[in-house]
Amino acid sequence: MRWERFWSDLESQAEGWERDELEAEVVDRVAIERASVLVMDRVRGSVGRRLRCEVAGGEQWKGALLGHGVDWLLLGRADDGHPFVLLPARSLTAVQGLAERALPIDALSLVARRATLSMALRRLASAGERVRLHRAGAAPLAGRIVVVGSDYVEVVDDAEWVVPLAAMTAVELS
Repeated sequence: MRWERFWSDLESQAEGWERDELEAEVVDRVAIERASVLVMDRVRGSVGRRLRCEVAGGEQWKGALLGHGVDWLLLGRADDGHPFVLLPARSLTAVQGLAERALPIDALSLVARRATLSMALRRLASAGERVRLHRAGAAPLAGRIVVVGSDYVEVVDDAEWVVPLAAMTAVELS
């Protein structure tokens, strides 16, 4: 009788060890998977959600995530006369409201993987859209984007400004 209890206890302990080992493996796998997720993967998985985005310089933008590209996101806003804002991904310093879901870039179509910030800015330029171009630590520039270079845009209104893409934090669209 004691031997049966002894073997039963050993089997119970072994089952407990296996369960603990499996739980530890699951925790490790989840941590490894999360470590590979980029912030833009989380952004791509959040289309339709209301986000609050802070950009370099401290400006904050709120709105529903309407779309995204490889290196930008588009928020729809209803709080002022500029209902849309295009945010370069590299200008983001914090984001609230992201879904847990992530959508890696390789899950996108070939066209979507080519939708860069420069491409979006060229589209604005060809449409002649008026914009307010925001820069960290400087006043916004209003006008039309007339040229999109490799690493800059030219904005023209009363004056012509050449703005490095690295200095842009947001582009408001009317």
